[in-house]
Amino acid sequence: MTLTLRFGKHSIGVMERAPRLEDLAIALGFWKERLRESLVQSTHTLEAVQLAEELFALEPDERPNSIVCIGGATALECRSACVAASQGRALEGPLPAIQDLRAHLDQLALQRARHAGDQPRPLADRQLELANSLAERSGSTGWLAPSVKSQFELASQWVDLFDRWDWLWLAWLKLGSPGAPAADLGGLTLIHALYCAQHDGSSTAFWFETHPAPEPSVRPWMVCLGPSDSLSVAKMVVLWGGIPRLAHLPTLPTGHQADIWPQIWPELSDLALARIPNHLAWPSLSTRMGALPAPDLMHVRWSEARSLDNAARTAAEVITGWLSERERQAPSSADPVGVVAADRLAARRLASMLSHAQIAVDDPAGWALDTTLASVCLQGLLDLPGLVAGRSGFFAWMANPLVAEALNRQALFEALALESVFEGWRAATSDDAALRRLPPGLSRALAPILDVSQGERRPVREWLSLLLGRLDALGLTEVLAEDEAGLCLLSTVSHLRADFSGRAQADNKVPWRSFRALVMRAMAPARLPIRPENPSVRILGITEAARAKLCGLVFLGCSEGQFIPRGPSRLLARAQMEVACGELPARVSDAVLVSHLALAISRGLPTLFVAQRIDPQSPAQWAAPLARLRAFVFRGEGRPADPVLSRRTLGEQSDRPPSMPSVVLSTPLRAVSVSSLQTFARCPYRFYWQEVLGLAEAKDLDEDPGHAELGILLHRLLQGVGAKRDASQPWEQWLFQETDRLAREQESSHLLVADIRARIPSLAEWLEETDQTHRLESTEEPLSLELPRSGVSVRGRIDRIDRDPQGLPRILDVKSSKRERIRERSRDEQTDIQLQAYAAMVASNGLGTASQLGYLSVSHEGTELLPVNADSQLMPHVDDLLVRVLAGAPLRPLEALGAGEGCEKCPAEGVCRPSEWMGHGAREEAGR
Repeated sequence: MTLTLRFGKHSIGVMERAPRLEDLAIALGFWKERLRESLVQSTHTLEAVQLAEELFALEPDERPNSIVCIGGATALECRSACVAASQGRALEGPLPAIQDLRAHLDQLALQRARHAGDQPRPLADRQLELANSLAERSGSTGWLAPSVKSQFELASQWVDLFDRWDWLWLAWLKLGSPGAPAADLGGLTLIHALYCAQHDGSSTAFWFETHPAPEPSVRPWMVCLGPSDSLSVAKMVVLWGGIPRLAHLPTLPTGHQADIWPQIWPELSDLALARIPNHLAWPSLSTRMGALPAPDLMHVRWSEARSLDNAARTAAEVITGWLSERERQAPSSADPVGVVAADRLAARRLASMLSHAQIAVDDPAGWALDTTLASVCLQGLLDLPGLVAGRSGFFAWMANPLVAEALNRQALFEALALESVFEGWRAATSDDAALRRLPPGLSRALAPILDVSQGERRPVREWLSLLLGRLDALGLTEVLAEDEAGLCLLSTVSHLRADFSGRAQADNKVPWRSFRALVMRAMAPARLPIRPENPSVRILGITEAARAKLCGLVFLGCSEGQFIPRGPSRLLARAQMEVACGELPARVSDAVLVSHLALAISRGLPTLFVAQRIDPQSPAQWAAPLARLRAFVFRGEGRPADPVLSRRTLGEQSDRPPSMPSVVLSTPLRAVSVSSLQTFARCPYRFYWQEVLGLAEAKDLDEDPGHAELGILLHRLLQGVGAKRDASQPWEQWLFQETDRLAREQESSHLLVADIRARIPSLAEWLEETDQTHRLESTEEPLSLELPRSGVSVRGRIDRIDRDPQGLPRILDVKSSKRERIRERSRDEQTDIQLQAYAAMVASNGLGTASQLGYLSVSHEGTELLPVNADSQLMPHVDDLLVRVLAGAPLRPLEALGAGEGCEKCPAEGVCRPSEWMGHGAREEAGR
């Protein structure tokens, strides 16, 4: 039985037995109080060796059956300590299983299942159900999320929160519903209603509640680094009926220089005293620096890289040097270099460089695994129904190296046939006609997916069978299995199929678009299932880096916003999210991570921090914890260079502005068009590629030529206003007749002609008004100008020149865009440089000084003249820049736009690195 809650126009069904908002508020308040107690308990620590000694000192019947650790690194440390402590002992009875919490949950789910199909409901199933509910509710698409992808992402975040509430609420009930100050959930009424609608007895927490185990005679132990998380403790309560015995490993540095770390990071003092960090109570940085001598951190090195590639290359060179040093000093050592990578792209690039150098990389979390190429194989199939990605997207899928290899093996398609298919697709008038041009074998293999209609609904497991079947038929399964990233994605899809295999077919029928979102969401966090033996480099988290056995440590991605990131929640404000999760403020978890950082540095291992500069001409913006550390380290007169870093790498660390790309002209640059000067203003490097090398811009396969044809037709129409029209004929009548004549000559489409005809009435009115004040002198007038310093000839064709009553020229450039778009482009892309060049041409050809420059906007909104201010200094400045280009000087833009609109479809894309050379202040440095 369900109730119905209404929120304005929206309604949602709610199960009667769902937890009330008042009860949930008390439960969350209780767990927040427990966290405060855990903060106090975390100050009482013991090493893993001490924990093992205490365990072995117990009688067999007093030992716990399980020791559950928060994190795989903690479990590994405890397991190693127990193995070491057991050497030479005569032990009675079995030793407890030592696992991390995730593995413990998976094992208990298998042990407590009553039959093969008995399993907790997968989170993916709940996410899919909620996403479909959001999509199907009246008005919800615009109300909550505008697309299937955003609906699924929002549903995923909600379900993660709901799963947390399941555990916390059930654990609170099992503990006897203890009283506590209620959390303030006043703003969560709607989200609570969604939670109630999602609530059922098959989710993971409730599944374990209905599959209990006998209460153990000895409660399990839980080992944590820092304060225990309320969710982890709640899971242990639901699994075993009570709060486990908590043990906390130390997170604060001890021994040599232990007293310096709280001075650098005062939050460590707060943790040691079980206080929530509060920066307002800390002494100032200058006060702390005055009370502390410079720390002895000669083993720590710093590198500021100009680009992602440079960051990865620096790390690779340092790692190679450390491994060589390890080989010389301790040939039998197998301790790897640890890499903590906050920048995933840099981690991928580093892993690629190391693999190319035959250095084995262990990446257990799959953080550096680049699944881009392999995921395109699956994404292309998911986009096939209705050709979601268009013909160009499908053609790109066929051109993917893995897809091409698979189709070639299956004799479905030859790589040499790709060009002919491409030409045929360009000529095809529709998507259906393009698909009919595919080879017959490939068409048959793709038919089951191509025949899927957008509204068709099937159970998820049927969609998965269809997808996996097409992968087999196309030979992609075999090819993907030979690629490590492909094998990872195949494993992900197989796990997804296993999650849904036990569900009733009627429970999860979804359209293809929702199935696509489900698979793409599952592929996003895909992890590599295979790990190398005896790796030389290990990619790990900062917690593991603080305690793992390593020979060196690299921190990659140390810029502000990367290291200890705080991403905003799409669901709630940050403070609301902390209340909803039953958590302590984020300052506590951030302080724990800083303690792990301090612990990692205090170990004395060779350590390298790498940050990438946002602006190559400015120092890197180091993450806040590292910026404070650097304030202490670099307050002296200097520091010795790192002998491991190469001379080239040390050059990258300096604060000198990087060299700019220069050009060498193979042929003299004698003439340029006025339109190319616009490119020059936006990006001289692009100007070099287009005007000097002659490389055209890239064109999309499906690019609509309608806008260009519209402009051509409009310009041809206005070109004849002076010579072809009889002065006695009304402007509107003549414009309609001339439009029809030009359309027949050019074989223009009916839509294009209708578009022009809709603009004619306002254009005719403007022409009639202009006849009263100005005299038309010429249209499409070709002129040229030789720049005095560079000797380059600038050539152009002026759309319209009028004479005002004083006989001075008025220069107009005709545009078919709306006035807002024209003004935007003039501001952001310097399009008005054409008008400035036209004014200089008119003056140099003896036609007089222009009285007015402007754009004539002929749009559906009307015809309007948009004036542009004259700038007599602009063309001399362009002349100076061309002198520098001809001399092979470094290129800089007139305005540093960076990787913005000016970089779209640029022929230099993939070669140029705008962030490396388009810096702020370039206008002054270019000589303006």
